[in-house]
This record gives sequence, structure tokens and C-alpha cells, in this order.
Amino acid sequence: MPYKGIDLTGKRFGKLLVIALTTERDAEGVRKWSCRCDCGCDLLVTGFQLRGSSRMHGYKKTNCGCVGKIGRYTGRRFGKLVVLGHGVKNPGAWLLKCDCGKEFERQSYFFRCGASHCGCKGRAGWPCGVKHKGYKGFGELSGNVWSRIKGSARRRNLPFELTIEYAWQLFLDQNRRCKFTGVELIIGSVNAKRSQDTASLDRKDSSVGYLIGNVQWVHKQINVMKGALSDAEFIEWCQKVTRNSPLTNGAGDGIVRSTDSDQRT
Repeated sequence: MPYKGIDLTGKRFGKLLVIALTTERDAEGVRKWSCRCDCGCDLLVTGFQLRGSSRMHGYKKTNCGCVGKIGRYTGRRFGKLVVLGHGVKNPGAWLLKCDCGKEFERQSYFFRCGASHCGCKGRAGWPCGVKHKGYKGFGELSGNVWSRIKGSARRRNLPFELTIEYAWQLFLDQNRRCKFTGVELIIGSVNAKRSQDTASLDRKDSSVGYLIGNVQWVHKQINVMKGALSDAEFIEWCQKVTRNSPLTNGAGDGIVRSTDSDQRT
């Protein structure tokens, strides 16, 4: 159906230039016009808003919102972030540049509420870890990781009498290393991706739950291999593998020696 209203194409309302009528409609079913602000932002508004002829359709629009705001943030620095101006993909957002060189768009609350970088120094650029006022972890052991450990025990109906403080101190007492291999562990925290975590809380005696004195930090691969075995049983099986493995030539000293096939490469 052809449009029977007033043709606003090419007309100017303040800083807004009307480009064309669109098929988009507001909540009242009124069609919207595509407009471009002098600052370069594109937006959709109704004819009522442009002419200011009806309060029920909102206040009169004469700009995209840049007036009074563009000078408020443009050029300002928030930590490692510098506000370059309005966003390109999203005119309602702000174009930011981090000192690392990355440019991205975010709403103003992103940098007004504490974000100081693009994420190059922490997740999403927000204050994280112990620096966050809502941090529920202890040390580098985040509350989310601790909840996963407790949840796993709960799903298996295992008694759980540990505290996060005890688990973190145990991690430090082990010098951040696996109890069996001595490999340095990465404990789950808000700064690390879950795929990078290597620390796993293991039960020495799998017939009982997570009790004081019955747990130890090991590498997650070791925990998978150990399964329900006791420490003594697991070590015994490891020794058998070492004594009979062709890679060690039956030496049993745990040193991997090159084979003939390795020497031929």
C-alpha cells in the first residue's frame, strides 16, 4: 500500500537528514524514517518524532544523541582505553582503542563502570580476581572453580568437608605442583580459560569423600589415569608400565630412551 502521509525525504530536522521511508514500525504501528545525523550515525525515527507533533510517540528528535555526549567522552582516557567517538556498527555505542592496538565498540557503561582495557590484561577488561569487589574465591582459587569442585562431589553423593581456604593452602604447600609428577599446575581462576586449567583435586582414598587429609592436588591427566585406585596401587601400576614399556627398554628407571625407529628418522 502506498504511503499516504507527508513525504519527509530530503528534509532536515536539526542535525538529522531524512534519507528514506522504511518498512520498520514502532510499537504503535507507525512507520519509521531512515535518517542520518551530521556526526555520521544512522538511525530510525518516526515522523511524529521528527516533527514533534505527538507526545505519545516520544520527544522531538533533532540528533542521534551525540549532542551533549560526543564532547563528554571523545578523546578521554579510561585506563588503557581511549574513546575515539561513536561506534560505526552500532551508533549507540562508542568506538574505543586500547593501548595494545585493538579497536572495538562498547556501550558507555563499559568504561564508566571500571573496565580499563580490551581484555588483553584480563577477562573482558573488567576488574577481575581479588581486585573485584564481588570476588568470592580465596587466593587464586576462584569461587566458580570451587563451586564446580563441590558440585561434582554433590552429584556423586560424596561427603565434602573442605573449605576453600584449606584447598588453597594445600595448593601452596605442594608448591603449586602435582603430588605424583612434580609438574607445575595451573589452578582455575577468573583469568584463565577452563581449557588451560591443569590442577585437579584428587582423593587419596577413593572409598571416602573429600575430607581433611584425604585430598591432594594432581594434574588432571593423572587424576583420570588414577581413577578409583589408591595412591599405592596407582604407583605400583605405574612402575609395572615403566618396567615393561619398550620405550624404557625394561630399565624401570623411568627414563625414556630412543628406539631404533627413532634413530632412523
